[in-house]
Amino acid sequence: MTRSAFYRLVIVLMLLGYAWLAWAYRHSDGDSLCLFCQFTGLPCPACGSTRALLALWQGNVGQALTLNPLGLVLALMLVGVPVWWVADVLCRRDTLYRCFLQIDALLHRRAVFLTFVFVIVANWIWNISKAL
Repeated sequence: MTRSAFYRLVIVLMLLGYAWLAWAYRHSDGDSLCLFCQFTGLPCPACGSTRALLALWQGNVGQALTLNPLGLVLALMLVGVPVWWVADVLCRRDTLYRCFLQIDALLHRRAVFLTFVFVIVANWIWNISKAL
């Protein structure tokens, strides 16, 4: 992926992420907003992430971790990536893009990729076991 395509994607994903959170904040009644869950009756690995972010917004860290621990990672990204992007634009650097390239290369290592998959599967089992 080229540098310009990456930064365009980052902007689009940031806007979509914040739009989704704004919509969920106004329309969520505590039920799952996950289409996978609504169609299959099973939570997806990310189920509870939106509710976890909303719980964090209200200062309920424990509830957020219970809903989906990956919500904390998502929250850090929703705050950190825009700040990092603005810093790159203002300083005319591409450190966010270079970090993406390093993470991409890291995920091509079999052990790292399998660890990542294990964490996602463990989170999915956690979601299923608590019957989100």
